[in-house]
Amino acid sequence: MKIHENKLRDLIYTKYGKNFFDHINTKRQKSKIDMEDLYDFPQILKKQTEEKINSLIQKLEDIEFMGQEIQLKREDASTTRIDLIAMTLEHGLAIIELKKSTQTEREAFTELLAYSQYFCSLFHGALETTSVISILIAPMQTRIVQDAFFQELMLNNKNIIALIPRPNSTETDFQFDIYYPSDNFYTTFTNSIFNDASIHVSALSFELVDGWIDSWENNNNTNNDYVKDAFNTISSNIAFELEARGYHSIVYGSQRWKEHHELFPYPNIIYVVTLNPFAYDICGKHIWSHERESRLNSFVQQLNYSNIDFLGSSRTQFIESCNSGFENTLWGVIAQSFRSSFLSSKKSVDHEFSSIGWSYYKNSMIESVFFHHFDIFQTGIFRKIILEYIQQIE
Repeated sequence: MKIHENKLRDLIYTKYGKNFFDHINTKRQKSKIDMEDLYDFPQILKKQTEEKINSLIQKLEDIEFMGQEIQLKREDASTTRIDLIAMTLEHGLAIIELKKSTQTEREAFTELLAYSQYFCSLFHGALETTSVISILIAPMQTRIVQDAFFQELMLNNKNIIALIPRPNSTETDFQFDIYYPSDNFYTTFTNSIFNDASIHVSALSFELVDGWIDSWENNNNTNNDYVKDAFNTISSNIAFELEARGYHSIVYGSQRWKEHHELFPYPNIIYVVTLNPFAYDICGKHIWSHERESRLNSFVQQLNYSNIDFLGSSRTQFIESCNSGFENTLWGVIAQSFRSSFLSSKKSVDHEFSSIGWSYYKNSMIESVFFHHFDIFQTGIFRKIILEYIQQIE
């Protein structure tokens, strides 16, 4: 495009001020998942992503522009400008940032997120997920912007839309294509996060607690419902906190069979299965994404390791430190949620932590079979996928 960004912004504001929605090209039809494809994670993720994009697009049906180059005053007295501000009757504010060049679309995306956060800071309690729709108008050809868009949309649950401007031959009229990630993106993404090496299993084992949570099997060979309720309470408390902090997890309680209690001093276990963004890089490289490898290597090669006393000088040691930080923070959340599950602050339950490899865990009878398993609680992307599965089989 030869049109200047300022002229494009002015054209959108003056020409499409009340009919912008009519210039957005038709959204994709709702994807269907066949029963035999319910374990096809790329297709499930594609369906959920496109449904969210479509729902956000529909919210723009009555959009009208109400300002351009809106100045935002900062604490240091400097100002920055939002390209366009719009309002919808039913869904509130929309903030629009545009760039016509691939060289500057990353900058525009960063600015857009900052503007949304600035708006929310003006109203205490306002959230980007509920109070504002962010719209990026750009070519959407840069991989880092494509990745960031998906991260904000699906993993951070932001209300964000990307539109690609399509001019007529004289650049006096525009249509706007809805950006949807490519099929290859979903394959690469799911190959990474659902790889066995990317999944971290945390096990919090604790003692039998007389009169509160002892054995699922009592002396009459019947089940104690209060034991199940107690396990589910702990698991749901942990899952609630993990959801609030943005972890993608599956949480459930298990109790070893009664005849094994003498062999294991801590027969009660809370399992937390979590996507660990650093784990796979310790085990191996993302060979299916050479572009991502190139960006990561470029990043870590510029670091000054000599300023960090506890860090070595290799990419592996850097990733291992990131992984340790992730695990330590995760353990802190689990431990705090576990302790808060007891009504009495004076009640101390002996417990221990351990980590189990996902591949080993799912194939080990002693770790996953000889147990009574209780209800499962999911967070983040696990919750979305499992809900999709339930909806499809109903």
